[in-house]
Amino acid sequence: MSKKKVPNLTVKRIENLLKEKFDNLIDLSDLPEITNAETKENCFLTRALVATAYMKMFGISETEAVKYITDGGGDGGIDGIFVNKESKTVTFLQSKFHHNGSGTVSKNELLAYFEGIENILNCEFEKFGDKINALKDELDLAINRDDYKFIVGLVYTGPKMDDVCNDCENFERLKKEIEELDQGQNMYMWKIISLEDLAPYIITNKFCESIDIPDLEIMYPNTFSEPQKVVFGVIEAKKLADIYKQYGNKVYSSNIRYFKGDTDVNDGMKKIIESEENENFIIFNNGIKAVCDSFSRLPKNRQSKTIGYFSVDNLKIVNGAQTTGTLALYNDEQLENINVFITLISTENSTVPDKLCQEITLYSNSQNKINSIDFASLDQFHSNLQNDLDLDGKKYIFKTGDEFIDSPNTITLQNLTVASGCYISVELSAKLKNGISKVFSNREKEPYTSFFNPNITKHFAWNIAKIYELTATTCKEEAVGKSSLEYTIPTHGINFISYEIFQLIKKNYTIKLDKSYISDLDKLKNEIKRLVPIIISKIEPLIIELYKDDIIANVFRTITKAETLSNRIDLTSESFSL
Repeated sequence: MSKKKVPNLTVKRIENLLKEKFDNLIDLSDLPEITNAETKENCFLTRALVATAYMKMFGISETEAVKYITDGGGDGGIDGIFVNKESKTVTFLQSKFHHNGSGTVSKNELLAYFEGIENILNCEFEKFGDKINALKDELDLAINRDDYKFIVGLVYTGPKMDDVCNDCENFERLKKEIEELDQGQNMYMWKIISLEDLAPYIITNKFCESIDIPDLEIMYPNTFSEPQKVVFGVIEAKKLADIYKQYGNKVYSSNIRYFKGDTDVNDGMKKIIESEENENFIIFNNGIKAVCDSFSRLPKNRQSKTIGYFSVDNLKIVNGAQTTGTLALYNDEQLENINVFITLISTENSTVPDKLCQEITLYSNSQNKINSIDFASLDQFHSNLQNDLDLDGKKYIFKTGDEFIDSPNTITLQNLTVASGCYISVELSAKLKNGISKVFSNREKEPYTSFFNPNITKHFAWNIAKIYELTATTCKEEAVGKSSLEYTIPTHGINFISYEIFQLIKKNYTIKLDKSYISDLDKLKNEIKRLVPIIISKIEPLIIELYKDDIIANVFRTITKAETLSNRIDLTSESFSL
């Protein structure tokens, strides 16, 4: 008697829940009319997995998650793309629904997936269908910014890749591809969501229900009931971290920010947590604010002023995502001495609870964020430069909140920072492609001290900032209406091209950038407009020869590759004149 194949019961339960959750939400209209029922079902489940992964990762609703499904004709092996402007991430997904619970992703599927991602990162959208092209503007924005991270993910109903000998090679290939893509810049990361990750999320109430905490412990609780019911006090960091570890970004479902990972603010919190005096975390941190449908104090320790236990229905953290997410990176022992202020607001007395929740979220997150660049205002150099330029009828914007005047006589700290790096070396021009915040992380060390010191004259600062600004503008104009290398070189090579412009200026000894202002801006603009296309035309054959298989953005932010390009580019016949 032949042995019948026993279905995987966990996968079967997941299948039924996906059908229940996404009924009438998954778009299958792109499938041919002759598609059989089995193929339609597999397509439905594959797409539902994509939406589920985004729900799990970002705490969004199913109606929101289905918008980011790209599976279909011309998808390049990419089943989902979510450009999250708040967390500054682009999450690619490939999805595989295996009914037997034992499959993963094949070598050929991975190769097609990575080829598709590389085509997107090189802005080759002509290779894709309508679904991905509909995201072109959002993807362009993310690719051209230096503060976005890219997550390359797999979601499938099978075991973890490193638990299956036959698929270890594919798992290692995935890690290798990401490492090659990233080149040590921490811009790209991988994310694998297997059956082991999916089952607890989908089968338990985390997939369908609200976050209910039966016994939330709050120390030194104080409550009041007008105008809304509120309790505030102190919560142990490890217990706050446990909530995030259990529910992930779902706990931020009403928050306008999700946990962003590595940022200047989060790095600062890590330093405090890892210090010997981490008990001071509570006085350095703003604490968290959460809302809920209702809460009630439990009888246990009811009269105590030092500790209270609360039953909380539908908890949502609306302010403090970075605090919660950062704490969750550590274990209980590391968080032993750390506490956090907490404010918990119930909407149960409101006649419009949803609106109240939205308003609390909005106004709690309306404070201005302080970035590392904002601390430049503590350096007298910038105030002095602003005053000196002001006397000459020019404007220097270096403080957040300063009124920006769009004028040929205005320069900004951001442009001056990048211009300084591009003027000094091709190495710095490449480093600054990854962002300028690290320049300001220590104002007593390089490169900050090279960029901003008493030897920098007002003329030099204004001149190089203006040259960089005009070069960037010209590069963007050159990219309009172009494709392939004619688009990606001026788009991603602004810093490199600026470096080469400065090299040509240095060759002309009659130009003294530190002695007087460039008086004829129209002539400067025309000269830059003449040179930028020439430099692009010199870069293109070198890219084809040396880096045709590379992502172009990575070429210009990788120091060794930018240096190689600079050494090989031939501009000996060119000059810069004013």
